Amino acid sequence: MNKVDIKFENCYGIKKLEYSFDFSKHSNYLIYASNGMMKTSFTKIFKALSTSKKPVDEIFARKTFCEVKVDNVDIDKEQIFVINSYEDEYISPNSAKLMVHKELRNQYDKVVTGLNAAKDAFFDSLKVILQDTNDPLIYLSDFLECTTINVIEKLAKQVDEGLLKEDAFSIDFSKIKYYDIFNNDVEKFVSDPKNLLQIEEYEKRYNELLSKSPIFKRGVFSHNNAETITDNLTSNGFFDAEHTVFLHGIDKEIKTAEDLNSTIKVEKEKIFSDEKLKKKFDKINSALGKRSLIKFRAAIENNQEIIPQLTNYNIFKRKVWVKILQLAQNELNVVLMEYNKC
Repeated sequence: MNKVDIKFENCYGIKKLEYSFDFSKHSNYLIYASNGMMKTSFTKIFKALSTSKKPVDEIFARKTFCEVKVDNVDIDKEQIFVINSYEDEYISPNSAKLMVHKELRNQYDKVVTGLNAAKDAFFDSLKVILQDTNDPLIYLSDFLECTTINVIEKLAKQVDEGLLKEDAFSIDFSKIKYYDIFNNDVEKFVSDPKNLLQIEEYEKRYNELLSKSPIFKRGVFSHNNAETITDNLTSNGFFDAEHTVFLHGIDKEIKTAEDLNSTIKVEKEKIFSDEKLKKKFDKINSALGKRSLIKFRAAIENNQEIIPQLTNYNIFKRKVWVKILQLAQNELNVVLMEYNKC
């Protein structure tokens, strides 16, 4: 055996990986990476191949490509030997000893330990926000269009370019699962010209209603913004300090968070109870015939403010991630600080 060539796409969280291992030059290869950076996924691929199974994309169910050739011939399962990883139960603090000199090792251990701890806290906070058992690293790598290995690097660059200052859209993930909105089936649905036309007609009527609202203003202040402001005022003790709010077009003084929420709810219901808007929703709803879109249908039926956002699916996803990252900003700041030390 002189050479092993690998090509992976959408395999257990590895979005894309190509490499040629040249054993004519090296008798052994050591793949070394921090936690969550693809080692387990890499192992799972070969474990699957060793049992004549095809690797899969466990979360997004995207089309998978997996090719491993030994000297230009497809690898045989008998050529594969996998030792199961037990890193969840045992993580050695001396893992770098065989790789670097003592002085450099100490520096490395300190930096990596700090970064790994920060990443763990960051991804734990994303799990809490998303209220999802799936690995948020996979969702984040999909949004950033990069491999899980490069997530922090790509995220750092995006934050430097002002990601967290962009428009945001808030979703209550206790009621809607991230995957019910952002998956291949939904993307195909909203990309279909016929469906997109229905969505655009809904958006047009929705914007007409927004323009007539005394509170909301198209492109500036939607009920999504209003609910966020209510949460911010409440969490910062605004009403507890006996401050009050006056809303344009509403002839009353708002003294409590409950009053503000109630006022916003009334205006929101005026929009979504509009008969013309209801008919346009029914057209969209009738097009959602696939069984794989049942959860998406339920999500938009109970949260119709999502529909106007679907005219540009990728921008919508970006807005949602801006909000998620804003909510996890404290943990994100620590990750980026530790990353910049590397």
